[in-house]
Amino acid sequence: MGRGRLFGTPMSAIGFEQTRRVLAEVCRAAETMSGEYMGSLIVLERETGVGDVAESGVKLDARVSGELLLTIFAVHTPLHDGAVVIRGNRM
Repeated sequence: MGRGRLFGTPMSAIGFEQTRRVLAEVCRAAETMSGEYMGSLIVLERETGVGDVAESGVKLDARVSGELLLTIFAVHTPLHDGAVVIRGNRM
């Protein structure tokens, strides 16, 4: 577990500015979710791949955005009980 590659590059390979943007989007979404008592499970892939775990999920290959994270984890949406894996600047 935790060794496979599914898509993209790890957070450590995308550069400082892109990493900062991704983290800002995740933090913005987390702050909003906290205020609304929403839960989420967000995995930021670093050196150890999580592709073998992510293979069982719905593949979005979408750019990381706070709005999309809020939509995914909104109650009564099909994906809200799952997790999001962020690899590089994609989820």
